[in-house]
Amino acid sequence: MIPFLYRFHYLIIFIILIFIILFSWIYTILGFGMEMSAWEMTLMNYKKNSI
Repeated sequence: MIPFLYRFHYLIIFIILIFIILFSWIYTILGFGMEMSAWEMTLMNYKKNSI
């Protein structure tokens, strides 16, 4: 019974960790709280360097 619970807890922690990582990447890429997304900032930087 106890080894089963250990595996179950590892699975729950793993799923929560994956969710936090995915949410953080989406939050960063979409640029919540900023006027433009990280993708737009990157493209703007490349446009400046190409001129």
